[in-house]
Amino acid sequence: MIDYGFDQVRQVYIDLGGNPTSDIKNSIRLGFYLSAEANFFIGEKSFIKTGVKYMTTGDSYFFKTDDIVLQSSSGSETDEKFKLRPRLDYVGIPVNYGIDISETISLYGGVTPSFSINNVLRNNRFEQDGDDVKQKWDSNDNLVEEASLVTFLDVGISYYLSKSSGLPLVFDLRFNTALNSVYDDSSFDNTTAKFNDSKLWSVELGMGISLN
Repeated sequence: MIDYGFDQVRQVYIDLGGNPTSDIKNSIRLGFYLSAEANFFIGEKSFIKTGVKYMTTGDSYFFKTDDIVLQSSSGSETDEKFKLRPRLDYVGIPVNYGIDISETISLYGGVTPSFSINNVLRNNRFEQDGDDVKQKWDSNDNLVEEASLVTFLDVGISYYLSKSSGLPLVFDLRFNTALNSVYDDSSFDNTTAKFNDSKLWSVELGMGISLN
């Protein structure tokens, strides 16, 4: 967040008379993924799990302010936040080794080589609309160049509801962590900015249809 200059955004807000009620913080950013994967059995209980996967990833920075307050329909109030959200999207090919530990549960792990297809910065702003203040979002191309290929290490567990109830559903919990930096920008020498040392991790919770 320092390298992106988000601390300067907070200082400008203060210089303009704003009253922030928190320091700059890092928070969880929600995204989504879509995948189509198959288990190719190489033994009675062991298999290779592979396919194709699209996922959105990124980060989120914010500071709160009592100058802008949101009020819910129930009357509760909360400080609004100024937010900066770097976003990176990938298309990957998971290659995992798995094993069935029961009739309904399987464990797996491996790697997902992933190709970057989107690299943007999203930030919110506030505009007055009559008597209301509304939150707007802007999206800009990231000036920091992304790595075209990032390899993620995967560890996951699947629960096949179809094997116990007949419903064709599968639930999946997976942890991913990047093995190389998500940025690769030759304009940074890593002495003034650490973009080229930036790793990324995510936790995925999914539900899908089991075709077999």
